[in-house]
Amino acid sequence: MDPHNLEYINELLDKDVELREKIKDQVADFDRKTRILSGMLNKIHSTPAEQIPKLLDSVTPVLESCQETTTALADLIPQNQFWRWKDMWSISLRNAVFSAALVEFLRSGSLLSLSQANQILGIKEEWSDRFTLSAEDYLHGLISVINELSRLAVNSVTLGDFQQPIKISIFVKDLFAGFAMLNLKNDTLRRRYDSLKYDIKKIEEGGLYRQALVEIRLQCNYTYCAMSLSLIVWESVVVDIASNDVLRGEMIEKNIARLQILSKRDPDSATLPEVVA
Repeated sequence: MDPHNLEYINELLDKDVELREKIKDQVADFDRKTRILSGMLNKIHSTPAEQIPKLLDSVTPVLESCQETTTALADLIPQNQFWRWKDMWSISLRNAVFSAALVEFLRSGSLLSLSQANQILGIKEEWSDRFTLSAEDYLHGLISVINELSRLAVNSVTLGDFQQPIKISIFVKDLFAGFAMLNLKNDTLRRRYDSLKYDIKKIEEGGLYRQALVEIRLQCNYTYCAMSLSLIVWESVVVDIASNDVLRGEMIEKNIARLQILSKRDPDSATLPEVVA
């Protein structure tokens, strides 16, 4: 083989190795940022609804900092070599889309579009031959959002937010219907789409069912308190007929104390009294 040709090939290999190491450094930084985002967004499962906006405000600067990394990656990749290198950052990019889409749902209750995701992550149209957000990576990010929302639906009821599971159910079912219209091949994306039916089942059984159960318990508790109030009035009338002021005062005081205890009873308690119709 011609020595000059060998030298040229060695130079190309060395450049590839050098480029790969630079890309790895940027992807490692991208991974670090997406892990921080995931950790911060995980707090939504233990944060009351009224404090969610404050949490999202703290997430936004980290999400916006991903633009620096995407710009650095776009500057590194040579023209027309997107498909050669994309597997190095695809997982990080999917996680970033997941975080951006989850923030968008929690803020507005709407779906993050592909163009909005590009804008948030600072991905420009002129980078299409070097660095871009593919439709596949975007859809993987949306599926991860559904996985997370199925968990949030259950935890929202625990925190006393009974409206969130309903919003999540409507959003997820609408998104699932959209996925059903896509021509997905038998690959990883297709398998992840097929698993969404289990998330929908979890939302319906774990979130909506539990919400209904808590509301029934609350209703039973209120009914029992109302019956106790009627009992106080009835006993007061009976004692009034007996014209025994001392006994009357003691009985009213005892029943009022009993009603106060019942009104403070935990609606999630498993020892709620039976209500006889």
